[in-house]
Amino acid sequence: MGAPRKANIDLISSALEKKAMTIPELIRITHLSQPSVLRVVRLLQAEKLIYVAEWHQVDAGAMYRQVAAYRLGGGEDVPKPPTQSVEERRAKNRLYKKRQAERKALAMESARRMSIRKELERPPFRHPQDEWLFGPAPRIWSSAGKVSARIIQQPMSVTDEVEA
Repeated sequence: MGAPRKANIDLISSALEKKAMTIPELIRITHLSQPSVLRVVRLLQAEKLIYVAEWHQVDAGAMYRQVAAYRLGGGEDVPKPPTQSVEERRAKNRLYKKRQAERKALAMESARRMSIRKELERPPFRHPQDEWLFGPAPRIWSSAGKVSARIIQQPMSVTDEVEA
């Protein structure tokens, strides 16, 4: 690996003057590749031109991880916070799984509703022979999104006896 370019060093230094930033933030702002940003940050940290100003908690799926935020200057590195205990990690994992289950249930309900809506928006099928006899099938879903069909209930008091 070669030494980082002077332009990259200047770009990252000017970004770190404004506020403390993590590596992903530097990549996003400077539009440099991850290896380039890491190389410059390691060089600047070795020369004591930047320091770890704070630690950010980043959501990493079920857990959170600590990410260093660097700032330009010759300050002392802030020590990394202690890792979580097993109980804390398990509690966060349970919370994460509960949220995931809720999201999945909402997504399934949304998909079900969309499926019903698509089915109702399709033109109703009627066999050509039935259409010839009874006419086209009525649409039951209006463009306003409301069901507009009439439900006809036949009386159930009919018996098998033939009237004479």
